[in-house]
Amino acid sequence: MQQLSRLLAAVLILLAVSCTKNYEDLSCTIQGVVKDHNTGALLSNCQISLSPSGKTAITGSDGMFEFHISEQGSYTLSFSKAGYEEATKTIDVFSGETVTVNITLKAKSPFAASSNKLDFGDLSTTMELYFFNNSDETTSFTISNVPMWASVSHTTGSVAAGGNMPVTVQVNRDAVDYGTHTQVLSVAYKGKVSGTINVTVQMQKVQLSAPKVGIGMAAENVTQNEFTIEGELLATGGAEVTSYGHCWSLTSNPTIDNYKKDNGATTSIGKFKTTVTELTPGTSYYVRAFATNQYGTTYSQEVVVTTQDVASNKWDGNIATSFAGGNGTSSNPYIIETGGQLLLMKDYNDKYFELANNIDLDNKNWLPFEFSGTLDGKGCVISNLKISRETDELGLFSTLKGVVLNLTIKNVNIVAPNHNKIGALAGTIDAYEKTISNCHIILTENSQITGNKNVGGFVGSIGRGTLSASSVNYAGTLPDVIKGNDCVGGLAGYAADSEFTDIVSCQVFANIKGSKGVGGIVGSTIYMSYYDGSIQKCSFKGMLYGDINIGGIVGDCTKDVIACKADVQLTVSGENGGGVIGRNGSRQYPKFTACYSTGTINGNSTKSSFGGILGSSAAYSGSPEIKMCYSTITSSIEHFDGIAGYPLDAYNRIASNDKSSYSASTSPTRFTDTNKGECKDITTFLRECYQSEFDKYWNYNNTWTWTGTIGGSQVKVSCPKLSWE
Repeated sequence: MQQLSRLLAAVLILLAVSCTKNYEDLSCTIQGVVKDHNTGALLSNCQISLSPSGKTAITGSDGMFEFHISEQGSYTLSFSKAGYEEATKTIDVFSGETVTVNITLKAKSPFAASSNKLDFGDLSTTMELYFFNNSDETTSFTISNVPMWASVSHTTGSVAAGGNMPVTVQVNRDAVDYGTHTQVLSVAYKGKVSGTINVTVQMQKVQLSAPKVGIGMAAENVTQNEFTIEGELLATGGAEVTSYGHCWSLTSNPTIDNYKKDNGATTSIGKFKTTVTELTPGTSYYVRAFATNQYGTTYSQEVVVTTQDVASNKWDGNIATSFAGGNGTSSNPYIIETGGQLLLMKDYNDKYFELANNIDLDNKNWLPFEFSGTLDGKGCVISNLKISRETDELGLFSTLKGVVLNLTIKNVNIVAPNHNKIGALAGTIDAYEKTISNCHIILTENSQITGNKNVGGFVGSIGRGTLSASSVNYAGTLPDVIKGNDCVGGLAGYAADSEFTDIVSCQVFANIKGSKGVGGIVGSTIYMSYYDGSIQKCSFKGMLYGDINIGGIVGDCTKDVIACKADVQLTVSGENGGGVIGRNGSRQYPKFTACYSTGTINGNSTKSSFGGILGSSAAYSGSPEIKMCYSTITSSIEHFDGIAGYPLDAYNRIASNDKSSYSASTSPTRFTDTNKGECKDITTFLRECYQSEFDKYWNYNNTWTWTGTIGGSQVKVSCPKLSWE
């Protein structure tokens, strides 16, 4: 019994020691010293707060402090002392650890201003400046060096110990000429300590105009459904800004007619942020800042923001036996949630379908099939589409005779260098009087679309149907991702010249490489005929490479091209290169109306078939009408023409009236008619020439400035933007 008692006592002692040791391991200590930043003197009466514990401590004459805490974790210390700037420090503390935090505090200036610069911008007239007395005695001040265009409410005054005093500063723009005006005010103070501080006052007087706005280089806090992006109101234009913020869309150059977030009215310049919400995961959005006053609306440069992908249903490579719901009618479409169900569409290809989920095809070898029904993607994304097959007509669909809406296909890999009719959505579209709309192809660094003839980022060949509000865009640094030989285009490789073939409001941002018939939107249209089909309100941005018939919108064209723009770097090893059209190949009379191009053209200097709008016309073709067009394309080619190249001189030049925008000059912005010589204001020139027709296509309130060299002199030329931009 006695031995049992001794054993029990030993166990209790061991337990007590063990519990004590565990308790000691949980105890943590934070300690340190607070000093003056400049002198290194120990600071007493400094209050330290510890969060989240809620504990506080005050330093003594030794400047030391100490906290004992029972839980490890992250803690923030806040330091404050009269006459010194506050400071914080966050640390991580672990069980049984002692953490030393030594810190120095900067003494506040004995006399300070709330700001060392007052920027009135181009509209503000009144601002307040505060003076702070951080000493323990009253301090007087005197303001001098006030310019004649400014006034202050108090040039002298005094501020009580520990107090502050506001001074109102006003500017008078009527007293100065246009430009930026800057003055440094000198503020002398005298009290316990004497000295001088400087405050810069700046303002602008501008001619009344639309405001100016900038945008942040990249978005922040990008999630699956939202992001935040910065903007900056750079100038008000001398009038109240009635609205400003950001606008965005799924296609390039968004406007306030698309989605927008409006911050309301302001008279101040400066930075602002917008949080864009309710977005689709894994989708690229085009974003611009905007600002509006009574003189018009202006936009910043464009930033592309891609939301994060959600987890997609990954395809196992098999075909499903049933759909997720529905009966295939227009009122109750089949519901598709998996890759297997997407492939099952081939057995019900004339029915109605809806996507209910993002689908990852996982780079398994997809089997294209003919589809004549209706598919509504509902904003969902089909990703990692890979096709490796020895046949023509390759794409998500081999032939599309139906309708596809609201669908995004991301990361496409189709390599078929020996085959024809290659495109991400379809190899061929033959959708008689039907519209494919709001569909987008997003190409990544792993993407490539390669074929032989009729190769397009969207579709290889379109015979009948309308493409609208759709795009092909590359998310990253542009490689040559769309490649082929004959008829290669950013949107479509080949578009039949049919009255039922229209391409409207589509955008392409990509690099494209081919041999013959290469275009930013369409590589080539059919030869030798002419119908009512057209290409309207489309834009291209990127690089084009080819041997013959290369154009920023269409390489070899027989269609009307209306209200299109191209920002292109075009390289032609052979002949026929144009900023908008490479070659007109029609026997009839196509119209190229209200188009413009920017960028560069490089090619064979011995050829004459290069132009800012049109490269050349075929010998058998009729003369096209080029109307209300302009180009700021620059080129080192000897025979390059600002509007149209060879052999238009031999074939009646351009069939148009005496107000043609044709130029025989190599200067890219020079325009001539029977009454005008060199033109340095394209906006005014075109508007005067075409009057009411101009307003149908162009927005003279939305202009941009081309800066370049004409006749050896540096010039700035006002250029209009299209009404849809």
